Amino acid sequence: MLSYRCRFLLALPLVILSVSSSDAAPAEKATPGQIAQWIQQLGDNKFSVRESASKKLWAAGTAAEPALEEAAKSDDAEVARRARDILDKFKWGIYPDTPADIVALIRAYQSAEGNTRLELLQKLLQGGPAGLQAVLKISRSETDPNRRKALGVLVSRKLPASLPQVLERNDYEQFETLLEIGHEGEFINHNQYAAYWLLRGKLDKRIEHFRAQLAKNPDEKRVAEALAYLYRAKGDLMEAQAAAEKSQRVDLVDGILYEAADWKALAARKDFGGAQSAVEKLAYAAAFARLAGKSKQFDSVLEEMRELIAKAPERENSQFVAAKGLLLNDRTAEGLELLAKVPSRGVVRFEILAAQLKYQEAMKIVDEPRPAESEEQKHLEVLKARTLYLLGEKDKAEELFTHLGRQIKDGVDPFWINRNRPDAKHVLLETEFQLGLKDKAFEHGARALSALPPGDLKLPIQSSYLGKLFPKQTETAEVWWELLRQRFKEEPPAKTLPRLRELIEGKVAAKEVKKWIEEAERAPAVPNPGRLRPDRGRRQLALAEIAVAAGLDDMALSLLEKADTPETLLRLGDLLAGKKEWAKAAERYRQAWRKTIAPNDPLLGSKRADPLPLFLAGDALVKAGQEKEGKQLIEQSHWILLGDAPARFTFLRTLGERGHVKAAQRENDLLMRVSEPNSYYSGAAARRLALAAAARKEYFKAADAFEQSMLRCLHLPTNFIQSGAYAAVPAQVHQMRASGLLAAGKFDEANKHIQLALALLPGSVDLPIKLVPILERGGHKKEATALFEQSYGAYEKVCRDYPRCAWAHNSAAWMSVCNRRNLDKALAHAQKAVELAPSNAGYLDTLAEVHFQRGDKEKAVALQKRVIELDPKKTYFRKQLKRLEAGDPTAERPPENDEE
Repeated sequence: MLSYRCRFLLALPLVILSVSSSDAAPAEKATPGQIAQWIQQLGDNKFSVRESASKKLWAAGTAAEPALEEAAKSDDAEVARRARDILDKFKWGIYPDTPADIVALIRAYQSAEGNTRLELLQKLLQGGPAGLQAVLKISRSETDPNRRKALGVLVSRKLPASLPQVLERNDYEQFETLLEIGHEGEFINHNQYAAYWLLRGKLDKRIEHFRAQLAKNPDEKRVAEALAYLYRAKGDLMEAQAAAEKSQRVDLVDGILYEAADWKALAARKDFGGAQSAVEKLAYAAAFARLAGKSKQFDSVLEEMRELIAKAPERENSQFVAAKGLLLNDRTAEGLELLAKVPSRGVVRFEILAAQLKYQEAMKIVDEPRPAESEEQKHLEVLKARTLYLLGEKDKAEELFTHLGRQIKDGVDPFWINRNRPDAKHVLLETEFQLGLKDKAFEHGARALSALPPGDLKLPIQSSYLGKLFPKQTETAEVWWELLRQRFKEEPPAKTLPRLRELIEGKVAAKEVKKWIEEAERAPAVPNPGRLRPDRGRRQLALAEIAVAAGLDDMALSLLEKADTPETLLRLGDLLAGKKEWAKAAERYRQAWRKTIAPNDPLLGSKRADPLPLFLAGDALVKAGQEKEGKQLIEQSHWILLGDAPARFTFLRTLGERGHVKAAQRENDLLMRVSEPNSYYSGAAARRLALAAAARKEYFKAADAFEQSMLRCLHLPTNFIQSGAYAAVPAQVHQMRASGLLAAGKFDEANKHIQLALALLPGSVDLPIKLVPILERGGHKKEATALFEQSYGAYEKVCRDYPRCAWAHNSAAWMSVCNRRNLDKALAHAQKAVELAPSNAGYLDTLAEVHFQRGDKEKAVALQKRVIELDPKKTYFRKQLKRLEAGDPTAERPPENDEE
């Protein structure tokens, strides 16, 4: 029986030939009966009959291939030999109607070696349908692993590189042939393949194709695998799971069940495919049992995990995973107790306790015995200083920051100052910068740079510091640091850094900046080993950024024009868009796009295209009034990454950062469908989908998606960026489930989740704001009051313990005013928050709402106008002003994350 691969490869050239050029007139199609007769004649006693049969079978082309494959196995030596002679031509893509130039390329390939083969393959790929057919046959015939790998690289690179031109020409046929070659040869993965057919709108046709293949041969595991990915891209997880089961890929089955939130099915399975160690498997098993409602199984699995950890108490990694398994399964106290036995995880404990408003307990962790100069201890000391600062104990905090800064000097413990492990210093600089203590951060950054040996002042060592001090202008800072160190060679780093800061902040006179830029343009480029971005474009971009900061806009435009790189053209488009010169901006964006798809390898074609400039070009054209063309470019930008999950994730984040929320949401949906199941990227997409579902009040869907994203942290190397999330995210999940259950009228079940959420996160402001009104409307006023009082009381305690803690006062006020309770106390708390932080727009917004609920519309409107002066870009603040001006305190507030 022919395998799936053979049958698929035999069938595909028929499709290719149906669109072939007219280089040769097509022969009349042979019938199955004729082919069978000619096969029989291959063994005839007469030479002339045998020869005639060979010629006729050759002329029949692809139609005769299956019969010839069988004939080649014949016991009749003459029949087998003649069949193999014909198949030997067919297997390389040589058919009666193959153009002579393609035949010549195939013959040359057969005798070529090394890069010459790649060059010939490149020509075949550009040789139309007959050339593609030859590549298809070569991919089947090539047995040498190195040559096959080279072919795979060529096809896999050629495919995405050619997609932009395909979209521009609206000509898909040859591309789709290449796609089939790549997928059949296993050079193009299932996600890439499924992504294309999803975007093309032809998933159902491909699904039917593979269903038919699987029906003919149910044992073809790769067909079932492809079908699973196609169904998943369609969003049909039930059918995807059924196909995955037939593929016998345990990890794929588990991944799809996980994505479908089929907790009962997962709880019934053994050894979750996403787990990598025994303790991870038990942590996941506990989670699935909990979510499936199997309490006895849940308790049993947790006990098994405890026993496993007890047998190897010295294995810190296993203990940490087990602690995460407890934390994410509503065993927070026990999880913290286990973390206390893991010396290297003090930071995690500190941040969880701080998230629970247990500040005194958190502070005690800093005083636990550990090496004084260890990275963990320094990180904890920074956390203590940060927490004191946020609690309003600013004098104590700054004293501790100063003390930490004094320890940055030569000759101290390598964990603290060693150039290979500067993590703790980074935490110090980053924390000071985020708290607004920029002068202190720069003072300590200068100290750190001065403490390094002179040879370590080169990239990438200095970048680790500059990136923390200039988080949004890191590359500009790197370039100018190099330039300033060249210009002021005898100057110590402690003097160069303030110069750099003034330059980037636009505090250097424009005349001086102009002179420095002109000198920099004439200066030789600094050696740049290992950096991907061309030096010229990188330098010109950095020079232009400083020109913009100094108000030298014309000079900036000129600098960017000269570089003519994708990055500089993109920035040029941004500057023009900032001036609302949309047509000019669109042209610059298009130029940047064309640069990203320009060939950079004579054999492999273009580098990976960047969809951002294409999207921005389309958006600018729409704003310029060229809506049809602009929307076409926007649509194309969503296509070109196919199943490239890392690139698509970067694209959606960038779109979100630039304010293109709807486009980012579309990318996120695509990412969920075409990234690998249960991967980092599908987890990231799940979190965004959870937020969107919560906004639509689809609470159970949101809870499951949050669980999917959260439980990935049961892997040892996967962790929340802020460890307080080990309490906050489970609490958020319980809040979602409580909301859904209350909406369904199931108060008793909902109350269990409310209590779990309160235990996990006593400081959740959102919990009473969202649930108290629902409880009241459902007739549960006593429970509503209890929830409010418990949450409000947590902040009252923080305000008593730390009376200068602005955010605690604001939280108490906001919680009160949103529930229309304790309005007198809310006013006092809101006024205190504004007194402590008069320039905080959020605190002023709270105070405005308090006055509004107390009936003072005039004062509320005046305050809200001040809010908008402080933060004019936030959509929520503008919508809130309209609500206040309308004068109805009972009108629903706009969503706080409402951005356009």
